Amino acid sequence: TGTLTSPTFVTPALGTPASGTLTDADLTFSGINATRLASGCFVYPSANLGCSGGGWTQMNMNLERFDLAGEYVVGAGTTTGRGRWTTVTAGYYEIKVQCTFVSMPDGKKMMVAIRQNNTNIGYGRNHSGLAENISVATFTHVNLAVDDYIEAWAFNGDGSSNRDHTSGNNGTTFMSITRL
Repeated sequence: TGTLTSPTFVTPALGTPASGTLTDADLTFSGINATRLASGCFVYPSANLGCSGGGWTQMNMNLERFDLAGEYVVGAGTTTGRGRWTTVTAGYYEIKVQCTFVSMPDGKKMMVAIRQNNTNIGYGRNHSGLAENISVATFTHVNLAVDDYIEAWAFNGDGSSNRDHTSGNNGTTFMSITRL
């Protein structure tokens, strides 16, 4: 909550606009860590990443375009917390995940999933057409509590073949989280 300490607003007559100014210096806050009010990230891989054939693979987003409150832990693997975004501010969030699979053979299934606390909360699914690069995306809106975590996962339906998902800052494979 905020408290006005030196307001300069003039109460207008009905139908006329307010006059005066209000600056950040005019507000004081008690018990709020202002850096935790902003929450969200946009992360993506720096290189093409392998996605095991016939199974789910956690998407290793190791670069950040932004991470507003330091909630994303870069990397993937067996170390707890890597490749996941853990909220420090409860609230409603929009979460988007996209993965572009490289040279998928005709008729193969590809999926992406958004996982909250290791439970799937959003799916995207596609089938390849003509041995091409195919993108699969999903998004959801969710109410998160403090310490809930989000991960991006991809499924490659190409049997035993290892298919890369594309890299780079061009937005073809990414996870984006925005506090609403």
